[in-house]
Amino acid sequence: MFKKTVSWVVTAALLAGTVTLSGCGEKAVQETAEGGYTITWVGNANQPMEKDTPAEQYLEEMFNVNIDTISIPASNYVEKLGSMIASGETPDIMFLGEPEVWQPLAQQGALAEVPVDRIQKYAPNYYQWVTEFEPNIFAISNIDGVNWVIPKVAGTEYNTSVIWRGDWLEKLGITKTPDTIEEFEEAFTKIRNEDPDGNGQKDTYGFTGLGGHPVRQFDMIFGAYGIMPGQWNVEDGQVINGTINDKSKEVLMLLNDWYKKELIDPEFITDNLTTASQKFESGRLAIRTDAVSSWIPSMPVGKTNLEAWAERDPNAKFQIGSIPAGPDGDRGDWLWGPRSNFVGFGAQLEDDPEKLNYILQMLDKMVSDEEVALRLTWGELGKEYDYNDPEVGASSGLKYLPPYDSDANERAKAGIGQFGFFNQLTPLVGFAINGISDKYNPQDYTEHNEKYANYKSCQDALLRPGLASTSQYSGNLDKVKTAAYSEFITGVRSFDEWEAFKQEWLSQGGEQLTKEAQAFYEANFKK
Repeated sequence: MFKKTVSWVVTAALLAGTVTLSGCGEKAVQETAEGGYTITWVGNANQPMEKDTPAEQYLEEMFNVNIDTISIPASNYVEKLGSMIASGETPDIMFLGEPEVWQPLAQQGALAEVPVDRIQKYAPNYYQWVTEFEPNIFAISNIDGVNWVIPKVAGTEYNTSVIWRGDWLEKLGITKTPDTIEEFEEAFTKIRNEDPDGNGQKDTYGFTGLGGHPVRQFDMIFGAYGIMPGQWNVEDGQVINGTINDKSKEVLMLLNDWYKKELIDPEFITDNLTTASQKFESGRLAIRTDAVSSWIPSMPVGKTNLEAWAERDPNAKFQIGSIPAGPDGDRGDWLWGPRSNFVGFGAQLEDDPEKLNYILQMLDKMVSDEEVALRLTWGELGKEYDYNDPEVGASSGLKYLPPYDSDANERAKAGIGQFGFFNQLTPLVGFAINGISDKYNPQDYTEHNEKYANYKSCQDALLRPGLASTSQYSGNLDKVKTAAYSEFITGVRSFDEWEAFKQEWLSQGGEQLTKEAQAFYEANFKK
């Protein structure tokens, strides 16, 4: 167990960490205290937190507390949080990203212990929901048997879908949305060679990859072969990283063939999420992968996106499809898996256990009480949001009303989403436990997800654990992997060198991480 008397030191591991990176009449929870606390609250780095918003005031009245919200931008979230802690201003509640962020804080004594049985007692709805979703979830929130943080989960996590230029498919006579690797290749060949945009130039490609991304480099193609580089697999009781799994070689050989046929944008090596999106919008690429919610008008983000496209190119049409099925019927892309990020509590709460218990009850109510969850994520019915079809009601889905539908600053001023969606314990595709969130999903949203994005393969078998040597080796291993994969795809590196690449990866720290992953598996997952 770590001592609480250590000095507040911001370690190199913390600075190097990254933030990756949804019964209402009661005024307060009665189990432990009557409230009256002042709570300092640091939210998600990707969601600015305004002070004294209507949502904050609602929470304060509901629970009889005073909330001091602290907003830290994503660009320097980890460094700023570390500086706050070093100066003795440790928040009560703080959003934490990967284990590389919270583990050093626990080791420095900056976090309060949060035993699992305490979570079970004071946040019972969350505990039941999260353990039903992933029974081993608390394996990734402890160090040497001491639980330090609350793991967030990704809820009913769907894969991304493939968004095709439907007008291009029509022009090329492709009447069936491509569904298999073979059909993708056939469509890409036509798109490259038969001028789908009609400009008389050979300037269109099937798709691109995120060449420098450590895990999203052509992920849906790897998923079609049942493998995902960067994630841990277990084969006959032995842990192996997908990066050096021989299935990955098969995928790289296919991509090398597609590269030689000019089906892949040759700039894939330097492309990223932003450039890939820009190329799709400019008419260079036939597909992009994205969430269903971004491409159907019943969802707020989809409505905004499609309206923008209609203004930019009124002739553009889109077809939602599935990520491709491989030779054995596998489908998958990079799923973050059941676990998401983490919520931690300042060490000072160990001296005030009643306050920590009260906070746990607050957080539990925020994701399990329908009225509270709606109020924090969507605002007030008729003011900030309404039903897509008021006559149908909740099952038609929800929409923000002007100006909240198009102005993030207005939503921030109202506090919409500050304490709700993806800010603390909520799931990725909902604003509360699934039994609540699912009631407010439009029917077509659910149908599209189930049809085009419901493939649960390619999740990390160990829930992406924070291994002891991750911070030491992962950065360099990512570079080794991305460089080698690009060289295999472009033909710079012969596939005769595959075994040499595997040994290189192992010698650069992969062997040590594999040993640690094996030990983690045997301690937490092996039956």
